[in-house]
Amino acid sequence: MMGGGLTAIAIVTLVFIELALFGGDRLQIALFIAGVELIALGLLIAGSAWFRSALTRSSYLAAPALLLLLVMLWGYLQALALPWPEAMRTWPAQSWAYTPGRLPISIDTYRTITEVVKLGGIASLALIGAAIGKDDDRAHLTWNTIGVLGGIYVAFALIAYAHPIEGVGRVDGRLSATLGGPNPAATVLSIFVVMSWTALLRAAASLTHQDFSGQRLGVLLWNAAPWVLLLVLSFGALSLTGSRGGAGACFVGLLASTIVMTWGEMRNRRALGVIAISSLVVLACFTVLVMSSGSLAVRLSMVDDALANRREIISVYLAELAHTPWTGMGLGTFHRFNQLLIGPGHNEVLWNLGALHNVFLQWIFEAGFLGAAAMFSAVGILFVLTLGGLRRRRFGRTWIAGSTAISTVVLSHGLIDFGLQVPAIAALWALVLGVGVSVSRPSSSSRD
Repeated sequence: MMGGGLTAIAIVTLVFIELALFGGDRLQIALFIAGVELIALGLLIAGSAWFRSALTRSSYLAAPALLLLLVMLWGYLQALALPWPEAMRTWPAQSWAYTPGRLPISIDTYRTITEVVKLGGIASLALIGAAIGKDDDRAHLTWNTIGVLGGIYVAFALIAYAHPIEGVGRVDGRLSATLGGPNPAATVLSIFVVMSWTALLRAAASLTHQDFSGQRLGVLLWNAAPWVLLLVLSFGALSLTGSRGGAGACFVGLLASTIVMTWGEMRNRRALGVIAISSLVVLACFTVLVMSSGSLAVRLSMVDDALANRREIISVYLAELAHTPWTGMGLGTFHRFNQLLIGPGHNEVLWNLGALHNVFLQWIFEAGFLGAAAMFSAVGILFVLTLGGLRRRRFGRTWIAGSTAISTVVLSHGLIDFGLQVPAIAALWALVLGVGVSVSRPSSSSRD
């Protein structure tokens, strides 16, 4: 089997292939990629000693892994035709397919089973990422590989925006890259913005840890140049999406990265000064870019109408939540459930929804309170474990701050949009979470 370095490059490449293939938002692509991810996990467990060794030293993953397993098991149970009590089902399923008295919880068993498979692939990426993160060199390689492929992806997105082809480049005059819409594209671009910003902050702070010299400054500038380029390109591409939620999530992610890096450098006054000055400059540039961008500035002027629309949608579903069983409607069944709520003169605001525009509320509807609680808890544990590394690590702070900032981008945008429900975005986030949590837990091979 391939070594850890090649595995890191291959896994990151797989995620970007899915991004290029319309984000995996087409079911056949999503299932194929999930299958590859599951097979990769199996092969690594069976044939790679470094991988098995990394997992045996990752006892902190036991709780989140068990919770993710429970989510997938619950999704599978939702699709089984069993004598569930009537109180656990609100809508009739395809009754012709089941024995009388034995119906599934899910209102669309096919979509639920496929969603379980996709979740399995995403969980596999998190586990592979965690194994990669046990070695600092592999983690560093993964970070740089994401940066390089991210730069290529952003450059392609800008070229495709200037010369669009069917389904790729732009939608209604707004940059959409390969993701079919500007809002998912904004999520990905915001990830690259906060990632490059984190790398630059860490590089600037590290310069204050030792005596300053012209040679060290030259090395720093050489290493920082690619990240500066990625930051500028990603900023520019983000403004072309015209995504208000994406811009807001990016701003929150920049703040999160800055706060975490500041927290990690609390004992280094020189580093705090560098971080403060750099942050003010970048946040000012971000504000100017947002306000000077034509489509984004125009859309920001209409934000009240957009918020009113979102409030109306959420209010319908909050009212419906009171009548929804605690078991949920079935993973992946939102589209069908949404259709059941629409009628002439009734909930017409929902007519063209493909997602609820609030990933948390949609999870509660689909997975039920039990499944949603398990998923939220798993992510919360990984998030807290990663932040805890600030007390233990110095060399790993780029990953710790970057993972935290990327999680902040994805989750904050998920409050008002559906980017996280694009399989490739979820896959990239899972990989980042996995590497980040292991980097935060130093091992015998770590530098500190």
